[in-house]
Amino acid sequence: MAKKSSRMRRLLSGALSAVMLATLVPSTASAIGRTDTGSFLTGPYLMTPKTNGMVVVWELDKPMKSTITYGTSDADKKTLEVPVEEGEKFKGENMHMYRARLTDLTPGTTYTYKVETEDGQTVEGHFRTLPENSDEIRFVVVSDSHRFETATKVSDMIAQFDPDFILHTGDMVEGTGSQKDQFPYWFQNVGSFLHNVPVIYNSGNHDYGVYFDEYVTKVQKEQYKSNETGRNVAFDCGPVHFDMLDSNPWSLFELNSTAGGGEADAATKAVVNESPDWLKADLATDNAKKADFRVVTMHHPFEDDLTRKYVPPIVENGNVNIMFSGHTHLYSRYASADPKRGADTLYVTQGDARIGGGKIDTGKPDQRLGDNYPNLLATGKGRYARSNRQGRSADL
Repeated sequence: MAKKSSRMRRLLSGALSAVMLATLVPSTASAIGRTDTGSFLTGPYLMTPKTNGMVVVWELDKPMKSTITYGTSDADKKTLEVPVEEGEKFKGENMHMYRARLTDLTPGTTYTYKVETEDGQTVEGHFRTLPENSDEIRFVVVSDSHRFETATKVSDMIAQFDPDFILHTGDMVEGTGSQKDQFPYWFQNVGSFLHNVPVIYNSGNHDYGVYFDEYVTKVQKEQYKSNETGRNVAFDCGPVHFDMLDSNPWSLFELNSTAGGGEADAATKAVVNESPDWLKADLATDNAKKADFRVVTMHHPFEDDLTRKYVPPIVENGNVNIMFSGHTHLYSRYASADPKRGADTLYVTQGDARIGGGKIDTGKPDQRLGDNYPNLLATGKGRYARSNRQGRSADL
């Protein structure tokens, strides 16, 4: 029992290393971390990390021959020609997407890669496959990056922290997911870390649309366990199980349909029920039940009335240890409202990734932070937290 308890503390320490990046000083958003974008419209960016695989994605302004060369050293480099995948139309022309699906890789191993187009443009990067058997994993959680004025500072922080992956809990654009020209805020301006660290994504209410699906959903649906839409996905990293849930069905569709005081129609209710039903079923699988630690992410947070209507009973009955969300642009941390569960399930709402001033208020020992929410543990604008490699300390 003592050994398992120690292991759980290390896992908790790793999970609480989620970097709340809202403390960083704003800087001008521009294309950084690359010397010549040439015909690259987005990327290369890394997706769906596994112990034995990685997907490298990029978009070009016109279809042309493209290759990726990758390996652990010059002696074992491989070169693949990557075909164009014509995507959604923008201004009357299909998007020209390239998705290099790298397989048969070695767990916990660093690879370098170079993407090259026939007109001579190149972008280089590196990545590390997920560890196979590790007591500690390191990941970053970020939300509501929008225009991402803090991109340079964030990129520097991520390089120092060296995470296994990043979880983005939604709203990478300022407008909507139906505006393709919004996505360069993330896929061009975020800095060099996008070439070097894989990101797994939730859809926020701003992201929702065909271009989010083109940039994100298609790959995540293909590579991870998912529902039919591909917007709910599950994956494992070592002894930790992750579920990333689409909360737009209730906090966007149901909210809009009931805004005038009416009720959601049957079609809306069916869409709304799909995400919680999928989460409940996934948390009942052997992968989830046998995991030492369970993490859920979604865009709309515990403070959201509709999220509280659908989510806490499922995550708490499924023994979820922590849920990360965003949307409010303010930081908060709650324990379960059920005193029998308490801090065994934590609900963390991210701050705004674009603004500074990340002081966290944890209240006084003899005074509640909120009279209406006795389970509220902390509030603020957000900050970053990290554990050391041994997992002996963590702050959130």
